[in-house]
Amino acid sequence: MFLARSGTDCYVKDKRMGIHTGWDLNGPAGKGPDGDLGDPIVSVADGIVEFATQNKGFSPSWGRLIIIRHPQLGVWTRYAHMSAVLVKTGEEVKAGQRIGTVGKGWAEQWPAHLHFDVIKRQLPVSTYWNGIGGEAGVKPYFMNPLDFFMQNGWKREDFTSVNGACPL
Repeated sequence: MFLARSGTDCYVKDKRMGIHTGWDLNGPAGKGPDGDLGDPIVSVADGIVEFATQNKGFSPSWGRLIIIRHPQLGVWTRYAHMSAVLVKTGEEVKAGQRIGTVGKGWAEQWPAHLHFDVIKRQLPVSTYWNGIGGEAGVKPYFMNPLDFFMQNGWKREDFTSVNGACPL
């Protein structure tokens, strides 16, 4: 499964365009900066697609993205920087179902990766809101993906910080 390794940026890290609200995920180390371009992305749990766009110009930073509501878990998950979206708004998805492929973002200015968020409260502004007001503005809406996975049966050993940037 693609969500097996954490990558370059981690939860609540100050960035030039705002706060980093989730994880940037890459495949196994050694594939090169774009080695996972086109790799499959799967849903982490059963849910309903609340938003999906094939329009990579929809958001300057997110590009193609999907938001899935997981009513049984009380959260939403957001998948961004995709090269293809394989589901539609309103569609029911199952855990492990392929929902898209890894891309490089809107302007293809970054190495290929998946941006993954866990949203614990409905976002106040839009589907691509990236947080304002520093950590105090972000933490009420987003949870650390590691906490989400640990609460749902995963183990810390299931993840490797590719470049050591994200403490696990």
